[in-house]
Amino acid sequence: MWFFRRANLRNIGLACLLAYVMAPSMSDSSNSDSSAMVVVGRRDLEADKLSVEQVARIYLKQLTSLPAGAAVEPVDLREGTALYVEFYSRVTGKSPTQVRAYWARQSFSGMGIPPRQLASSAEAIKAVLKTPGAIAYIQKKDLEDGLKVLLELGK
Repeated sequence: MWFFRRANLRNIGLACLLAYVMAPSMSDSSNSDSSAMVVVGRRDLEADKLSVEQVARIYLKQLTSLPAGAAVEPVDLREGTALYVEFYSRVTGKSPTQVRAYWARQSFSGMGIPPRQLASSAEAIKAVLKTPGAIAYIQKKDLEDGLKVLLELGK
């Protein structure tokens, strides 16, 4: 009798270990599209695609116009949000502290001011839809009609 209880405990332990090991890979594959980040603009924006380098330069205000010549206005999320941290890390290679220091130097020297920050992706989407030339970064799952994807940053 004790042998069967011990065998069942061993099987349960192995099943739990297997579930623990498999869970991250299963969730990553099923949610990869929904958690991807995209840079979007209005459908009438004069660009179809942007590179990571172009987006970085736009958000650091080193590039103020699109390749076709139209003005571009980056819309930012509030500093410290998860999407803000991920965006700047992946696109510019900078941490929030480094971004803050960059804008402090730019503002102090009169070279520029940071992009307008909004509280949520929903507010960023509204701003993009209302503002010609505006671009924003959001999660792919939040895409709406009237927006076009300029850059996709998969997970």
